[in-house]
Amino acid sequence: GWWYTACALACIACVALVLLTCLSTYDHEDAHAYSAYAFFILMAVALTIFSATSTAIHHAETNTLPPNTAPLNSALPSMAPLWRLKLAITAIFWVSFLIYLPVGLAINCAWVRLPIDSDYCARHEDFCEDMA
Repeated sequence: GWWYTACALACIACVALVLLTCLSTYDHEDAHAYSAYAFFILMAVALTIFSATSTAIHHAETNTLPPNTAPLNSALPSMAPLWRLKLAITAIFWVSFLIYLPVGLAINCAWVRLPIDSDYCARHEDFCEDMA
């Protein structure tokens, strides 16, 4: 069901994250950018599905018991603290997603590489020699 779909999306997002960390922006600028987009989009969808599933479990857990009764196996901890934490993490991720992708792409300026023969390199030779 939905849980397996979210797990598959999260696994694919992890592959995109590995590619994101391995591919430098200097050598593979487009692949790096598309890996970042894939990671954020897939994880946003996966976290939303995970949170929706947890919400359904939490509401089913709280609505099935008659008032003032303990769960059948009271040794198991309640899902309530984990449910709230999962919703908070999902909300934080969505805020970062909205800041990074739509806002970041809207204000994105052209990537300019510093040429070795620039005025900056003439004044900071050590820096430019290390980067060459």
